[in-house]
Amino acid sequence: MSYLRRSRTKSRLFFVGIALLAIFGILIGCNFVFHLQKDKISLAAAKYFTQKVSVDNLLFLPPNYFFFKNVTLAENNSPGANKILTLPLIMVKFSLSRFLTTGKVIITDICVYDPQGEYAVLRDFVKNNFKAIWKFFLDLPRQDIRLMVKGSKIDLARENGGPGYVSSYFFLKIKNNGFFGYGSSSRNLQDKFPGIPVEYVFKGNLDKDGASFDNIEVMRENLYAKLWGSVHNAVLRLNGFTFLNTTFKEYAYYEPFLNLKERLENVLRGFPDPPKTVEMPKVDLFILDLETQIAFNLPEIVIQRLKFALNNNPMSLSGKINFYQDKPILLDLKYSTSFSQLKNWIAESNSLKQIDVVLKGALKDKIFTGSSNISFDFLKRKTGNLPLEEFTAGLKDLILSFQNYPQVTASVRNADIFCRTDSADYNVGLQYLGMAIDLKNPKGKFCEFNSRFYDGRLKGRVWFDMSQVPPRITSYLRIRNATATKMKNILEHFSKVHGKLSGQMRFRNFPDLNLKGGLIIQPGYIENFEFLKWLSGFFNLDSLKKIEFARATSNFSVDPEGAGIKDLHLASSDLAMSGAFHLGTNNMVASKLAMTCNRGLLERSTKFKPLMRLVGKDVGALTFEFRLSGNLHQMNFLWLESDFKHKLREAIPGFMERSVEKKIEESLQPLVQ
Repeated sequence: MSYLRRSRTKSRLFFVGIALLAIFGILIGCNFVFHLQKDKISLAAAKYFTQKVSVDNLLFLPPNYFFFKNVTLAENNSPGANKILTLPLIMVKFSLSRFLTTGKVIITDICVYDPQGEYAVLRDFVKNNFKAIWKFFLDLPRQDIRLMVKGSKIDLARENGGPGYVSSYFFLKIKNNGFFGYGSSSRNLQDKFPGIPVEYVFKGNLDKDGASFDNIEVMRENLYAKLWGSVHNAVLRLNGFTFLNTTFKEYAYYEPFLNLKERLENVLRGFPDPPKTVEMPKVDLFILDLETQIAFNLPEIVIQRLKFALNNNPMSLSGKINFYQDKPILLDLKYSTSFSQLKNWIAESNSLKQIDVVLKGALKDKIFTGSSNISFDFLKRKTGNLPLEEFTAGLKDLILSFQNYPQVTASVRNADIFCRTDSADYNVGLQYLGMAIDLKNPKGKFCEFNSRFYDGRLKGRVWFDMSQVPPRITSYLRIRNATATKMKNILEHFSKVHGKLSGQMRFRNFPDLNLKGGLIIQPGYIENFEFLKWLSGFFNLDSLKKIEFARATSNFSVDPEGAGIKDLHLASSDLAMSGAFHLGTNNMVASKLAMTCNRGLLERSTKFKPLMRLVGKDVGALTFEFRLSGNLHQMNFLWLESDFKHKLREAIPGFMERSVEKKIEESLQPLVQ
């Protein structure tokens, strides 16, 4: 009996050994055949891409697994070291039951482990092969499948100028043309702490030409976005909203510790749990009513419509972006924001209606070169507002450098600035404008600039308070040694002012638009002013048509009440002038001027020489006071009680006062008319 048992055992072991050898042989044979077939993968990929797809090894592991080792994507003419993408290991699982019943290999699961690449190379590959990638995905068989990407690591060295990478994972499940997915991505730089991940979750449905998204959620500790839309025929349409905390401070993030039970659950599930919605106790930036339609016709992206409300401020963006291979990125964009759609804004005393920005040029290595046009449109109001209707700035030969972002530098060869009020147009030309812009603080931006200002210099600083809508702007400017006559396009009256002008001014847009400052002109002269012509005719002195001075100073202000000059002082060898001038609503003038003339000047006047005989010889100068009123283009000049009248009254006897005063009034009658 024992002999028979031993004989049966040996027979069983023999058959088992034969079976194992057979299975092993079949496995070797299958793997040999599959190894020979791996080149077909390259041939299949060649239908879509000019790049070469290669597989080092392909293994079959019973009962229903394939393993692809070292799958690489590289340019055909590039050395092996410069690869676009490397996939060290891909595990593919197929349905064993479907294979046994139908003989077809139906893939149910794909897991990609530790994919590696370089961001700049991958970006260029997607940019230059987007149509082929899109067609490849559309041609994939529509079937139930699960896709997992684990341990992805994309190198940022070339992009950031230093070592660093983006790590991520991704999960996608497709069933009955419905899909569900989630994932995470974090940026890690070697010289900084690990970055806080951005997590996302999405679901939707597949159709013939693309997919529709029922829900997309993007989450970070300082970010929450909820979107929905579709992508069909390479046209992306999205709607949704975003909340952001711009004051959030980054910190070192490390993956949470998992106990043994949680680790076991992850192993059994094969993938981490979907992300949970984050709580944001503080939000200071709202993007609402997002409406997007973008056509991805790479290398060209056409932004057909991008509208949203930033902190309740309606904005829109449209234009084109071209990503040509080995060439700069071409930009042709238009940005607009319309404050006139804000009922509360318009109900207040604000007059800014719309801002438009046009940007055209090329972007390469974080440097933009091109041109821009910036336009501010204002509501036309009857009262209580600055009479400003339009402001535009055309920037030619613009260079913007973002290489040291958030520190941005800019230069403009020519800046043509145009301003329109309800009464006149003004033009300002700047040459070789240089700017240093600090964007680090999300709530406040700062800009420092200097420029050639005709034949002088212009320097200034601007602060933007971004916590308000629209931003509150405060600016300080300084002008040095600019020839006044060269600024006649700014103000027509500068054509009548000769001399070197210097000054400083301050601009604020809150609580109302306000511009104030002071000017100095030295040395120089003024000529051909209507007031001077009138003085020349009244005093019968041609020399008053042109007044030379060693120094002229004044302060000025422009606000909702109008524009004005005050603290005016001008001194020459024969006379001195002082006073104020204000231009208000409907070009109405209110002004008071005083002119002090020395005795020698008045005695050269045929009209005043007889009157000067009545004034004591010890009086070396007399002061005349005038009032200007009425419309700017039809001003009335009125002679006021002055030092001159008082001196005459003191000089004449009482019984002659009335007769002499009558003669004086007759002589000065033109001043009253």
